[in-house]
Amino acid sequence: MNSNTCTATGRAGLSTLFPPRRKEDSLHDHVIVLIQRTKNDFFRGMDDGQLASLPDHVRPLVPVTEEVYWAFVTKSVRCRCRKLVYAYEAEEAWGDEFREKLDKPKPEGGFGTLEAVLKEAERLWRENSPDYRGDRAVSQPGKLSDGRANVRRTRLPEESEADYRRRLRERRHAAAVKSNKERAARRREQSVVLWQTVRPAIHALCSRLSEEGAARRELEDESVQREIARHVEGYTPPQDDTSALADLILLE
Repeated sequence: MNSNTCTATGRAGLSTLFPPRRKEDSLHDHVIVLIQRTKNDFFRGMDDGQLASLPDHVRPLVPVTEEVYWAFVTKSVRCRCRKLVYAYEAEEAWGDEFREKLDKPKPEGGFGTLEAVLKEAERLWRENSPDYRGDRAVSQPGKLSDGRANVRRTRLPEESEADYRRRLRERRHAAAVKSNKERAARRREQSVVLWQTVRPAIHALCSRLSEEGAARRELEDESVQREIARHVEGYTPPQDDTSALADLILLE
């Protein structure tokens, strides 16, 4: 197996790490493959010999090293897949209904897409899993019902986890856009202040030094050279008027 088939640059997701769904596989078949990958932690740490025993459509395209695992198997993917396993293996009546819908076409009440399967699994997990903390998931930051502190962002009761994360991304993007606009506005305000205060001083300086040789003579003044020495070590005054004027403008 060629470990160079893909790299761990960026978070490309499972679609880069595993082969695509086979044309002959039903949605139910594909879910079973995904569950097999999930329960084996996406074959993390298996070598070429171990992976060779797996069917081609199940095993990853490259050995899943630690670097590959953290680059391609995101936290969101792991979370959603664990909830899929929970819903699929449930022994309750709602678990039977979930599995039956995997074999039905969409017009007859089936899922139609893998995304629909994952969203339904998330809903079933929220409604049935003892690990789900509804008060923590949707409460405002502050105190939970058991008195513990809650610092999580608010998730709406009707949101799936994917919708919740998408809303957070959109909120962060909007905040970044607003922050950039505010910084641009502050820069414009600073430019106005500089234009209103520095420009008149430079104009006055240029007017005072417009006489030929005046800039060079002022740079030779001991008090001016002491002031420049505070900023530049080993300063040597230029011999032409233009450079001397530029140095005085910088000093101003």
